[in-house]
Amino acid sequence: MGGKLPAKTKEKVLKLWLLGFPRKKIAEKVGIGEGTVTSIVQDAKENIPDVDLLHEVATEIVRNNWDLSIFSSGIRHRKMLHERDLTDDQIDSLIENVDEHCFKRGISVQQFANLVQEVAETLLRFDCSINTLPELIAQKRGELVALQQEIVSLESYKLELLRENELTEFP
Repeated sequence: MGGKLPAKTKEKVLKLWLLGFPRKKIAEKVGIGEGTVTSIVQDAKENIPDVDLLHEVATEIVRNNWDLSIFSSGIRHRKMLHERDLTDDQIDSLIENVDEHCFKRGISVQQFANLVQEVAETLLRFDCSINTLPELIAQKRGELVALQQEIVSLESYKLELLRENELTEFP
């Protein structure tokens, strides 16, 4: 053959190796010798940190027929937790508390999550913190009572005007 091995070929070899294919199968699929496969894998082991661990994880995923999207979302969620300085124990405790809360109130976790989302959106809309939410609710209730009183007053005024002018209201 001669020449430098194309990067695409190396990439194919590593992908197949990470999927748990034996070197002989990789060589057949890619159309190169087993020694070349070994060389590419050895090079990866020297240049990519934890590639053996990655190989082991990938092989387990394939062997157990797990959905890779679930695994990748787990990595994404793990990163989000790390960025927020949250521990696995804190998240486990939160989930257990949510489960208990939902059970006691007879609602699903999905309904609870929707309520939390609704509260968060309300806080953003009113530029309010969770700590001042009770004050906001009291304020809005007061505004509602005032509006209801104004409606009653306007209805009375309307009826008075109709009587004074001897008019009837059309439906």
